[in-house]
Amino acid sequence: MFALILGTAGIGIISQVMNLNSFIMMFGLIGLPLGLVKYISMFEAENDWDSIYSAIKTVIAILGFLGLVILLVTLIIPTYISKALFDSVQYYYLILLLGLSVPFSFISSVFDAFLRGIKKFNEYTIVSVIISITGLLLAIPFVLIFKIEGVLYSIVISSVFSLAIYLYYLTAKGLISIKKIIFTKFNSVLLKKLIKIGIGSLIIGVISQGTLILIRSLLIRSFGIEANGIYQAVYAISNNYFGIFFVTIATYTIPVLSEKNDKDHLFNEINNLYRITIWLLFPLLLIFFVFRNQVINIFYSSKFLEAGNLFFYNLLGDYFKALAWIFGVWLIPYLRIKAWVLFDVILNINFFLIYIIFTDLFNFKVESVTISYLISNFIHFLINYIYFSMKNKYKPEIRNIKLFFSNSTLLIVSFIVSRVEIIYGYFLLFPILIIWAFLVFEKNEYFFAMNTIKNLIRNKE
Repeated sequence: MFALILGTAGIGIISQVMNLNSFIMMFGLIGLPLGLVKYISMFEAENDWDSIYSAIKTVIAILGFLGLVILLVTLIIPTYISKALFDSVQYYYLILLLGLSVPFSFISSVFDAFLRGIKKFNEYTIVSVIISITGLLLAIPFVLIFKIEGVLYSIVISSVFSLAIYLYYLTAKGLISIKKIIFTKFNSVLLKKLIKIGIGSLIIGVISQGTLILIRSLLIRSFGIEANGIYQAVYAISNNYFGIFFVTIATYTIPVLSEKNDKDHLFNEINNLYRITIWLLFPLLLIFFVFRNQVINIFYSSKFLEAGNLFFYNLLGDYFKALAWIFGVWLIPYLRIKAWVLFDVILNINFFLIYIIFTDLFNFKVESVTISYLISNFIHFLINYIYFSMKNKYKPEIRNIKLFFSNSTLLIVSFIVSRVEIIYGYFLLFPILIIWAFLVFEKNEYFFAMNTIKNLIRNKE
């Protein structure tokens, strides 16, 4: 609906602003919420709530200050930021509006980390859904009335509402005491530990979002703002469904891995995570690609159908991104920070360099971004898998090896067939899903899948 109102150029403008927002969130948060998840999980397992409240107050104090600093920067130099992003100063007012939302978003991230850290996954899901629905309901009238500016108006108001929802819900459920947060001590010792993880997250976030902003800027300069709008259709749809995977699985995994530093525990969680990821992603990726034109029409409009073939590379890139995440997630709770940062730096360097190669040497257009995304994530998966295996002396189960090859082969073949002729994809969808289920599932694994999904969405007792 928003695509119909804003058009390809409008979506291109808003996507660049949203990338800036993601960059600010990565840079300004300095990774503290991620570290907070780990340590809150540890303290909660020890029933040490004094340390939990101290950690929350410490991070709120730091992030509140940083949020105000970033707001001040956006108020002082909005024209320079607009020039860097759009090669024009005319969008400075969008930068000003975005800056107003930052302090509220920063504080909200602390309570988000708290819910994940104490492993209250039901509550986390409920709050996330409420916030998402509230944001959508606010966005619709503002976009209808104010167009592009309306998107930013809704972001500012949604950031205030999100913080209010967190505070109301957590206190109403008795999960947190605002009074205890206010009157507990600032913990400088814990802050140093949080910063150790935070610096790694900061480097990764800045490089990741910075790379994407740079590539988008080059895309705009080379092929126009409409080209960025076309790519945004692919990026947004892909990012939204991948967000479902990340929220349901990543939210569970990091706190659980933080509880123990034991190889048997680690291998068991990684193997289970691998299987449930395969089961979730294959049908999701296949359905999205086969019905890509319908998905684009639903979420955007027929003007964006050019984006359809870009899904071929982007969705396969998402597949290898998920696999890379599975074998790289242990680096955070096990404090392998240098390796975690290095691998992500390599990922983004590859993403940028491959984009330049395909754009300049092979004269690809928007497709060069998605091709680069696929290749760089495949390399990232190989690096993470090899490092995980070497450091932990990990030998994959025969079952998981078969899963990987059968899943990857069927996925790639199905994508190729549907790309050659989209109607073939419709006819082959159900036969492929049946063959996949026959190859992937054993008799007892249906019940394992159901139990694993239940564990992901219920509270850990």
